[in-house]
Formats: sequence, C-alpha cells, structure tokens
Amino acid sequence: GFLYVFHAFNRDGTIKFWRCEFFGSKGIKCKGRIHTDLENNFLREITIRSCPASAENVEAKKVVTSLKRRAVGTMETPAILRATTFENIPTPVLARLPNKDATKKIVKRVRQKEDAPPAMPNNVAQLQLPEDYQTYKRSEGREERFLLADSEAYEENNQMHRILIFGRESHGNWANDMKDVFADGTFIISPPLFQQVYAILSRRGDRWVFPVAYALLASKSEATYTRMWELIKNVWSEFSPNSISTDYEMAAINSIRTCFPRCEIRCCLFHLVRNMKKKLSEFGLMQRYRNDPIFAAQSRWITSMAFLPIGDLTPAIISLDRNLMQELQPIMDWFVMNYTGRILHNGYRTVPMFVPELWNVYNRTLEGADRTNNFAESAHRKLQRAFSCSHPTLWKFIETLKREQKARDAEMALFIAGHNPPQKARKYRAADERILALTATY
Repeated sequence: GFLYVFHAFNRDGTIKFWRCEFFGSKGIKCKGRIHTDLENNFLREITIRSCPASAENVEAKKVVTSLKRRAVGTMETPAILRATTFENIPTPVLARLPNKDATKKIVKRVRQKEDAPPAMPNNVAQLQLPEDYQTYKRSEGREERFLLADSEAYEENNQMHRILIFGRESHGNWANDMKDVFADGTFIISPPLFQQVYAILSRRGDRWVFPVAYALLASKSEATYTRMWELIKNVWSEFSPNSISTDYEMAAINSIRTCFPRCEIRCCLFHLVRNMKKKLSEFGLMQRYRNDPIFAAQSRWITSMAFLPIGDLTPAIISLDRNLMQELQPIMDWFVMNYTGRILHNGYRTVPMFVPELWNVYNRTLEGADRTNNFAESAHRKLQRAFSCSHPTLWKFIETLKREQKARDAEMALFIAGHNPPQKARKYRAADERILALTATY
C-alpha cells in the first residue's frame, strides 16, 4: 500500500491534488502524485511512485491516526491510549508504531494543537471569540456568560473601535445594590488591538468591594466611555450607582455625567496629590520636596484644601497666596487654575476644569466615605501580578481573568458567610482616625 498527503485544490476547486508521503523527504525521495475528486475517489495518477510499497506502514499510520483522534476526544493517559489503540495489532505493524515516549509526545502535541487559541486578527472587525472564551465555569456542570457585552466593530474618528466587557453574568442579580462604584483604567495589561483595561468594582455590604466587570476599550474618548456605560446598563438594567469614584480624566467624568446624571462623582485624593507631585517634578522641585521638610509641608498645604468645607475655599486661597514661599507660587497657580478657580473682583471664582465638588473630601471624611480610588488601583495591581507580562494576548487576558475570578469567588463566599474583609494596616487606621478628628474639630 501507499500513502498520499493532500497538497492543494485545482484552480476551480473541483479536484484535489495529492503527493507521496515521501515527497521532498531527505531519505526516500518520491515524486508520486495523484488526483481525486472532492470525495477522495481516485481519478488519475499523474506521476508514478518510485518508493517501495509497505502495507505495514499504511496500517501503522492508520493506527496512529486513530490514537490521535482518541487523544482529542478523551482525557485518557498516554499509557491507556496506547493499550487501547494498539490492542490486537499484528506484530509486523506493531514494529512500526511509536514507542512509549514517542506516544506521550504525540498525545501532548495533538492536545495542545486542539486547545490552541485562534490566531489574532489584524483589526477588531475581524475578531471572533470562540464560545469557550465567552463563558465562565463556576463549578463542574455550572456555566454562565463571561462576555457580558460586545459592541461589535464601529467607527470613531475614522478608526474602527470595539468594546468587550467581561464579568460574571450572575453579578447582575445584585446590580441594584451596586451603589458605591469604583472605576479606573490601566494600559500595561491591555491586549493588542485595545488601548486600555477599564476595571469596575462595587461595594457590597458595608466593607467588601468586588470587581464586577472589566472592559477592553480601544480609546480614551468620551464617546467610548459613554458607549461602555450604556452597554453595562443594557446588560444590568438595575445598575444605577449613587456614587462613582474615578481619577481626573474629563472624558470619563463627562461620560458618567451623561449616563448617570444623578450620580455623585468622587475624584480620588491620592490622584490629586500625585498630580501635584507631577507638577512639582515639571518645575524641578521634587528633590527639594524630598529633602526639605518645610518645603514639603507647605506643598501639602495646597492639596490639604480638599479637607476644607467648599464654602471656605476662597479665604483659604487668599491666605495661601500670602503665606506660601515664592518657589511654590507656580504650583499654587496651577492648582487654582484647574481645581478651585481664580478669585474675581466681586468675590466669585471662575469655573475650573475640576470643580471642588469632584475632589473635596470634607463631607466624605465626616461620613466615613472613601477618599481614594485605591480599590481599583489594587485590582489592577493584582491583575498585573497575575499576568507577569505587559500587553498579553487577548486569549491569555481572558484566561487570566477567569482564574482571577476564582479568587474573587472565594472572597464572595466569605462575604456570604458573614466574614469581614482583612483590616487595613494599623498605621493606616491610625491615620484615618487622626484625619477624622482634625476634620471634625475644624
């Protein structure tokens, strides 16, 4: 018997071209070729074979093919596959079959090929997610949707965009309780074709905070954020947060105003301080900030205005203008321009980019509400540690999200069982107590 390997179709796709299995090999060289119809029925021999016929070789290849198919269809070990498939095989054929080590390699190779993710397309319009990447297995026999929403490809600013949102479908059962939400984007773990990963978390109960969705976004535009929030509202019709904590990104802030007009937007105090440090760095003042305690204390006077009642900002600005050292005046000017507004002759202030209602934490502190968006920052850090690389493939991103979801499921089980989350470190609890005491006695 002889073996032929499929090579190509003819021009109109009605005939299949086959070549000898030894075509182009380094050992036995054979240029045998045949044609068949689409049902593999023999039509004609194009080139006569020059290799010797071997019935044993043909039968051995059939047995190996059977082993490969069984390896894909079952999770049997290589030893069991070998024992089952090689049973009752004639001795001459057995002599041509792979040994134990080779069988293990064959099984591993075909299973890896079967489980291999599809190739990544060149653009988001061509992207297709296999069903395995759209579902989440809670436990054996219990699955739910993991791809919450897919915007499909759309055009924005002459470029093709797409939004994919992942999370457990069952989170929608408590969407009505998602009243305090935390949202933030990160870029380092975004897969190719996407610009950022936008994490959305929600408080559940008094103290627990859980990630509920991760959105892959192709841009940072206001239109993209608005489309993302609308997709989430379509999936979870009862999602209507009272507050959303975020960073100082106007596109994101405006999208929240559009989609949730009654929602309180809380910008992060940590990001406010970080923005000030960036500005110090731009003016070449960071080294002095690190080494001069008086200069550092006066720098913090500027951002400490976040702890004042909004009605007291105008006299505070006047006082700081009089008492700040001259080197900090550019930083004060920047803060007034962007966060408080300039004081006019009539006593009113101009409208800044970030109005005080966004970043002021006076009432938040007294009410015990969150002053920072550290929950979202922490979620990003956990994901970055899980990936251990920058910009993973989309397939690795989804698989890692699923593994991380298992850890979050364990935390949810603790919440349901009535446990409290881990406490803050003692130094942070002490700092919170001092800040509350100072704010309360203002």
